[in-house]
Amino acid sequence: MTLPGLRQVEQDEEGREHRRIAYQPALDGMRGVGVVAMLLWHADVGWIGDGPLFSIEMFFVLSGYLITSLFIVERERTGRIDLRRFWVRRARRLLPALYGLVALVAVWAALPSPWGPNAFETTGLRGDGLSALAYVSNLWFIVGDRAYFGAFGAPSPFLHTWSLSLEEQFYAVLAVVCVLGLRRWAADNGRWVVVAVVGAVLSAVWMAFLARMGALTAEGLWPFGVDPAGLPDWLRTFLNMGGTGDQSRPYFGTFSRMQSVLVGMATAFIARRVDWSAVSQRTIEVLAAVGCGGLAILFLGTPRDLDAIFYGGFLLCDVLTAMAILGLTAPHRPVLWHSLSAKPFVAAGILSYSIYVWHFPLFLILTEERTGIGGWPLDVVRIGVSVAVAYASYRWLEYPIRAR
Repeated sequence: MTLPGLRQVEQDEEGREHRRIAYQPALDGMRGVGVVAMLLWHADVGWIGDGPLFSIEMFFVLSGYLITSLFIVERERTGRIDLRRFWVRRARRLLPALYGLVALVAVWAALPSPWGPNAFETTGLRGDGLSALAYVSNLWFIVGDRAYFGAFGAPSPFLHTWSLSLEEQFYAVLAVVCVLGLRRWAADNGRWVVVAVVGAVLSAVWMAFLARMGALTAEGLWPFGVDPAGLPDWLRTFLNMGGTGDQSRPYFGTFSRMQSVLVGMATAFIARRVDWSAVSQRTIEVLAAVGCGGLAILFLGTPRDLDAIFYGGFLLCDVLTAMAILGLTAPHRPVLWHSLSAKPFVAAGILSYSIYVWHFPLFLILTEERTGIGGWPLDVVRIGVSVAVAYASYRWLEYPIRAR
C-alpha cells in the first residue's frame, strides 16, 4: 500500500508546504501502535483489557508537543504566530474526513431495514452530528448525561468525536497561551515548564475529584454532607454527583483531560532547554525504553473496569509518553527509534486520524445481524473495512485538499 505524501507528511500534521520542524517517523509509529490498540478495543477483543483507553491520551500528549513545537519555531523564525494560517491548515487537515463521516451517517440513516438504523440507533442523531461539526461533542455528551463506558450496545455513531472536540479545544488553549506567553517569555525560559506541569497536576487532581464524587454518590454517600438530590441538575452534572457510578464526566471533561496536552506542552519546552550534546546515548536509550515500555504495559496490562485510571493513571500515561518523545526525538537515535520508524507502523500512524474517524460508525453498521457473521471473523471484517475506507478517504479525499 502506497501512501501519497509518505515522506512529506509532517509530524505536526500541518502540511508539507509548511514544514517547520523536523519530521520524526517514530512519532508516527507511536500513533500507529495506538490506533491499532484502539481498533482492538472497540472490536471488544477480550484479552486486551482497557489499556487502549490510554492510546487517546498518548495522542493528546503528542499533539500538545507537536503543536507547541510548531508555535515555538514559528515565533523564533518570523517573530509572530499566524493563527489564521494555523486554523486554515487545521481545517484542511481535519474537516474533509469529518464531513465525510457526517455524510456516511446521513446516508446510513436513510437506508431501509435491515441495513438502516433502528429507532434506538437514531435517537439524538441530529444533535450528535451538529455537536461533532461544532467540535463540542464532549460537552454535548456531558450536558446530555450520555455514558461512554458501557455504551457500546447501541451508541451514537458520533460518540467517538468527543476526542476530536477535545483536541480542537486544546488547540485553542495552546494557541492563546503561546501567542500571549511567547511575547513575554522566551521558549527556553523554565517558567513555561513550571506553569505547564502545575496545570497538568491541577487537571489530574480535578479528574480524581470528579471520579471520587461519582464513586461516593453511587454508593449512596453524601460528599461534604450535601445531599446530591438537593442540588440543581447542572451542578450535579458538573460535579459528577448523579449517583450512577458512570465516570464519563471526568473522561469527557475539557479541564480534567487538559493534563495531557499540558504535559505535551511541557515536553516541547523541555526539549528546547536541553543541551542534547551533553546527554549520553545511554540516557536517551533509557528514556525511550522506559517511556515506550511503560506505555506497552499500560496498553496490555490494564484490566477491564479499573477505576484507578482516574486517580493518576492518565497522568502516568502522560509522563511515560513525554519520556518516549524526548528519547525518540533526541539527536542520538535510540534502538527503539528504528523499530517504531518501520514502514507498517509509520503508515498506520499517518492513517491514524482517518482510521479513527471512520472505524466507529462502520463497527456499528457492520453488526452480526446485518452481516450474518460473528466472533473474530466479524472483527476481521470490521477492521479490514475500516482500514480500506480510511485509506480511500486519505488518498482521494483528505490528502488532495491538504496538499493544496
